[in-house]
Amino acid sequence: MNSPQQSLISSRQQIDSRQQIVVHTLSLAHPVPVPVERGQSAAVAARPTRKASCGVVLGERDEALLCDLLAYGAMLPEHIHALYFPGRTRRRMNQRLSQLLNAGLVVRRPLPLGLGAGLPAAASYGLPWVYHLGGAAAQRVAARLGWNVVDVRRLVRQGSPTALAHTLEVVRLRQQAAQAVGTPDERGTCSIPTDLEFLPERLIRHAYQVRQPGGEWREEVLKADALIKFTWGGGPWRHYFVECDLGHTAASEWKTKGEIYARYQRGGLFQKRYGALHFLTLVCTTGPARRTHLQQFLARHLRPEDAGAFGLATFTDIAALGLLAPVWHVPGRDEARGLDAWMPGACDGGTRL
Repeated sequence: MNSPQQSLISSRQQIDSRQQIVVHTLSLAHPVPVPVERGQSAAVAARPTRKASCGVVLGERDEALLCDLLAYGAMLPEHIHALYFPGRTRRRMNQRLSQLLNAGLVVRRPLPLGLGAGLPAAASYGLPWVYHLGGAAAQRVAARLGWNVVDVRRLVRQGSPTALAHTLEVVRLRQQAAQAVGTPDERGTCSIPTDLEFLPERLIRHAYQVRQPGGEWREEVLKADALIKFTWGGGPWRHYFVECDLGHTAASEWKTKGEIYARYQRGGLFQKRYGALHFLTLVCTTGPARRTHLQQFLARHLRPEDAGAFGLATFTDIAALGLLAPVWHVPGRDEARGLDAWMPGACDGGTRL
């Protein structure tokens, strides 16, 4: 399988002039290592590796956690426990987090009032803290990723409560994607993906230029909230860009988003960057009314073939039924679809894109 490094780091490319697009290399295009997520059946190896400048010996699991705190921006204890300490006790997790906190490698703050209502699992971990990368980890993370330490320090920041709510929804979606991964023998069906890569916005943000009707060039940026890559039985990766909508995005901005995704597909940028022909865009939103509104809006303002590459679902339906379930509503169509219905060679006769 292609590694994220191979698919995400690209040199400056000149696209066919008929496409009227040119790619710019992004300085923060290096992917953060993602810990083992295959069925969440084993913990990431925790053997000691290097000693950070603060004197703490860091294992592979520690470094993966620090890199992901940079990539995502924030995590709750439930996220850290599920993704980095599977099969270990909460006490063991808390002991390690305390060591990282005392060394300044991570920082924490109370979850702002109101955000915990949609995150009931956080209550089982005691006081609802939210964790961020600490300033003392900037040099270590920069060295691991090969990034400029100035860029890392610039990203070590705590956003507004609205931005934090958005971030936590992205991390929760990563958990749900990991839970969807298994093997045919475990689940008894060939429609279950067998491997996963999940890359947040900071690792897939892509700036390029598009020619205007008058001949001038303008910069355009594709900045999905995440990219999910599933594979079925060792087959080719299938790609899903993700947009987490909390109801704050204006209709005009959704029209722009839809047009950007369409240009990214038709202009060949997606194929050059990821080595695949097609992708879908999954929009996760707050409730049925908002989902229906966006579904109808995209059907009215995009070409049918472009609107048909979108799937919309509510956070509640995804949490209750799973990411793969038939919870995805396609603009211009009445029935909800499961992700395997868009997979080539799916065992239920799914449609090839």
